[in-house]
Amino acid sequence: MDYTIKVTTSDLLPVKEAAKEIGCTPDLMYHWIEVGRVIGLRFAGVLSVPVSEVERVKADSLLIKLRTNELLSIQNAAKDIGCSRSTMYHWIEVGRIISLLFGGVLYVPISEVKRVKAGPRLAELRQHQAVFQKAKKEANEDHS
Repeated sequence: MDYTIKVTTSDLLPVKEAAKEIGCTPDLMYHWIEVGRVIGLRFAGVLSVPVSEVERVKADSLLIKLRTNELLSIQNAAKDIGCSRSTMYHWIEVGRIISLLFGGVLYVPISEVKRVKAGPRLAELRQHQAVFQKAKKEANEDHS
Protein backbone atom coordinates (compact mmCIF):
# COMPACT_ATOMS: atom_id res chain seq x y z
CA MET A 1 0.00 0.00 0.00
CA ASP A 2 1.11 3.52 -0.70
CA TYR A 3 0.18 6.36 1.59
CA THR A 4 0.29 10.04 0.85
CA ILE A 5 0.50 12.26 3.90
CA LYS A 6 0.56 16.03 3.62
CA VAL A 7 2.23 17.55 6.65
CA THR A 8 3.97 20.73 7.61
CA THR A 9 6.83 20.94 10.06
CA SER A 10 4.38 22.15 12.73
CA ASP A 11 2.52 18.82 12.30
CA LEU A 12 5.63 16.83 13.26
CA LEU A 13 7.07 15.90 16.64
CA PRO A 14 10.60 14.59 17.12
CA VAL A 15 10.55 10.98 18.31
CA LYS A 16 11.50 11.88 21.89
CA GLU A 17 8.66 14.43 22.15
CA ALA A 18 6.18 12.02 20.55
CA ALA A 19 7.19 9.31 23.01
CA LYS A 20 6.78 11.68 25.95
CA GLU A 21 3.35 12.74 24.68
CA ILE A 22 2.23 9.11 24.39
CA GLY A 23 3.82 8.07 27.65
CA CYS A 24 6.33 5.53 26.36
CA THR A 25 10.09 5.43 25.97
CA PRO A 26 11.84 6.75 22.86
CA ASP A 27 13.23 3.22 22.32
CA LEU A 28 9.68 1.84 22.16
CA MET A 29 8.70 4.61 19.74
CA TYR A 30 11.66 3.76 17.49
CA HIS A 31 10.62 0.10 17.63
CA TRP A 32 7.02 0.96 16.70
CA ILE A 33 8.30 2.98 13.73
CA GLU A 34 10.56 0.11 12.68
CA VAL A 35 7.75 -2.48 12.77
CA GLY A 36 5.23 -0.15 11.13
CA ARG A 37 2.91 0.45 14.08
CA VAL A 38 3.65 4.18 13.91
CA ILE A 39 4.49 6.28 10.88
CA GLY A 40 7.87 7.94 11.15
CA LEU A 41 9.07 10.62 8.76
CA ARG A 42 12.63 11.78 8.30
CA PHE A 43 12.63 15.50 7.65
CA ALA A 44 15.83 17.55 7.57
CA GLY A 45 17.70 14.58 9.03
CA VAL A 46 15.40 14.27 12.06
CA LEU A 47 13.10 11.30 12.53
CA SER A 48 9.70 12.65 13.49
CA VAL A 49 6.16 11.44 14.03
CA PRO A 50 3.08 13.25 12.69
CA VAL A 51 0.87 14.69 15.45
CA SER A 52 -2.04 12.77 13.92
CA GLU A 53 -0.14 9.51 14.55
CA VAL A 54 0.51 10.47 18.16
CA GLU A 55 -3.20 11.18 18.65
CA ARG A 56 -4.14 7.89 16.97
CA VAL A 57 -1.83 5.86 19.20
CA LYS A 58 -3.04 7.66 22.31
CA ALA A 59 -6.66 6.96 21.37
CA ASP A 60 -6.46 3.27 20.54
CA SER A 61 -3.46 1.84 22.27
CA LEU A 62 -3.23 -0.19 25.42
CA LEU A 63 -0.28 1.33 27.19
CA ILE A 64 0.63 -0.12 30.53
CA LYS A 65 2.86 2.14 32.56
CA LEU A 66 4.74 0.08 35.08
CA ARG A 67 7.82 0.36 37.18
CA THR A 68 10.04 -2.69 37.44
CA ASN A 69 9.08 -3.07 41.10
CA GLU A 70 5.47 -3.54 39.92
CA LEU A 71 6.34 -6.74 38.02
CA LEU A 72 6.77 -10.30 39.24
CA SER A 73 8.48 -13.24 37.59
CA ILE A 74 6.17 -16.10 36.61
CA GLN A 75 7.56 -18.15 39.50
CA ASN A 76 6.96 -15.39 42.08
CA ALA A 77 3.50 -14.61 40.72
CA ALA A 78 2.56 -18.30 40.90
CA LYS A 79 3.88 -18.51 44.46
CA ASP A 80 1.95 -15.39 45.49
CA ILE A 81 -1.29 -16.70 43.97
CA GLY A 82 -0.72 -20.22 45.26
CA CYS A 83 -0.65 -22.09 41.96
CA SER A 84 1.97 -23.81 39.85
CA ARG A 85 4.10 -22.19 37.16
CA SER A 86 2.34 -24.44 34.64
CA THR A 87 -1.00 -22.98 35.70
CA MET A 88 0.39 -19.46 35.29
CA TYR A 89 1.60 -20.24 31.77
CA HIS A 90 -1.77 -21.78 30.94
CA TRP A 91 -3.63 -18.71 32.25
CA ILE A 92 -1.35 -16.47 30.18
CA GLU A 93 -1.91 -18.61 27.09
CA VAL A 94 -5.71 -18.52 27.41
CA GLY A 95 -5.75 -14.80 28.25
CA ARG A 96 -6.90 -15.10 31.86
CA ILE A 97 -3.92 -13.13 33.10
CA ILE A 98 -1.89 -10.39 31.42
CA SER A 99 1.83 -10.88 31.05
CA LEU A 100 4.54 -8.68 29.63
CA LEU A 101 7.57 -9.85 27.71
CA PHE A 102 10.76 -7.88 28.34
CA GLY A 103 14.12 -9.09 27.11
CA GLY A 104 12.72 -12.53 26.40
CA VAL A 105 11.42 -12.96 29.96
CA LEU A 106 7.74 -13.03 30.92
CA TYR A 107 6.57 -10.91 33.84
CA VAL A 108 3.18 -10.47 35.49
CA PRO A 109 2.08 -7.07 36.82
CA ILE A 110 1.37 -7.11 40.56
CA SER A 111 -2.04 -5.61 39.75
CA GLU A 112 -2.87 -8.79 37.79
CA VAL A 113 -1.85 -11.00 40.72
CA LYS A 114 -4.08 -8.94 43.04
CA ARG A 115 -6.96 -9.16 40.57
CA VAL A 116 -6.68 -12.94 40.29
CA LYS A 117 -6.33 -13.37 44.06
CA ALA A 118 -9.45 -11.27 44.65
CA GLY A 119 -11.52 -13.09 42.03
CA PRO A 120 -14.09 -15.76 42.89
CA ARG A 121 -12.54 -18.30 40.51
CA LEU A 122 -9.40 -18.58 42.64
CA ALA A 123 -11.44 -19.59 45.69
CA GLU A 124 -13.23 -22.17 43.53
CA LEU A 125 -9.86 -23.45 42.23
CA ARG A 126 -8.52 -23.78 45.77
CA GLN A 127 -11.63 -25.76 46.76
CA HIS A 128 -11.08 -28.16 43.87
CA GLN A 129 -7.39 -28.45 44.77
CA ALA A 130 -8.28 -29.28 48.39
CA VAL A 131 -10.80 -31.94 47.30
CA PHE A 132 -8.25 -33.42 44.89
CA GLN A 133 -5.51 -33.46 47.54
CA LYS A 134 -7.86 -35.12 50.04
CA ALA A 135 -8.89 -37.77 47.50
CA LYS A 136 -5.26 -38.37 46.56
CA LYS A 137 -4.30 -38.74 50.22
CA GLU A 138 -7.16 -41.19 50.86
CA ALA A 139 -6.22 -43.22 47.77
CA ASN A 140 -2.61 -43.43 48.98
CA GLU A 141 -3.77 -44.56 52.45
CA ASP A 142 -5.98 -47.26 50.90
CA HIS A 143 -2.99 -48.67 49.03
CA SER A 144 -0.84 -48.77 52.16
